[in-house]
Amino acid sequence: MSLAKQESIYLEKKIGRKPTSTEFQIVAAEWSEHCSYKSSKKHLKMLPMSGSMLFLKRAMTLES
Repeated sequence: MSLAKQESIYLEKKIGRKPTSTEFQIVAAEWSEHCSYKSSKKHLKMLPMSGSMLFLKRAMTLES
């Protein structure tokens, strides 16, 4: 499992140091395509975020 270069840079900046091998693998697993909505995020943004039929608010994310 691995992270894209920009993801590795983001992680390093966020924690203020190079992650350990264990930390890197944990984050890679959490951010992997099958565990996240990275590939469908652009489609999810097209869904309504308000209205009478909406019963849950949008969750906060790192990019919100």
